[in-house]
Amino acid sequence: ASGSKILVAGDINGSLGSKNKSRQTKLTHFGKIFNENITDQLKMHISDLDESATGPLKTYRMKNRIREEINSSYIDHCLVTQDLIDQTSSCMVFEEEPCNLSDHVPVSIGFHFNRLPCSLPPIPTKKSKLPIFHFDKATSEQRNKYRSEIDKVLSESNISNGKFSTDPKEATGIREITSKCILQAAKRHIPMTYN
Repeated sequence: ASGSKILVAGDINGSLGSKNKSRQTKLTHFGKIFNENITDQLKMHISDLDESATGPLKTYRMKNRIREEINSSYIDHCLVTQDLIDQTSSCMVFEEEPCNLSDHVPVSIGFHFNRLPCSLPPIPTKKSKLPIFHFDKATSEQRNKYRSEIDKVLSESNISNGKFSTDPKEATGIREITSKCILQAAKRHIPMTYN
């Protein structure tokens, strides 16, 4: 669909490279499981076969028991929809590394975007200090005052005796009232510090 930005990347297990002369790849030893027009049918572009792509022309190597390479293929690809072609900044097949435990080498693709796709919340400039309540340091009198204040609010809102509404708007209001009540009671009666 127009406007869709989709990336398909990974082990395709087939050759997609016969259309591009600059990074043309041979058929794989798996045989050709995709026809030549598959990318046209999907309206996708093979970024790792662009002239600007870099790296070797093999992404998979079959080895025997003594780790000698007996066959290699180019079967890992990065396909993008038409709307991502202009935003693709790089595509690279990595060289074989001794520490690579996979039988495939990594293929990477980079993008550049002019703007963020969604709006992000503003970054706070100053961290507000949050109260830390020390219930373990409160006296029994402080804890009793705290509990009785909360019990009073709960009984007035009919929560403690089970007569509360299932209406979401009312339930949200009760939750907000209860949260504020607990916070205010704690601030009045429980020793606290700020982080």
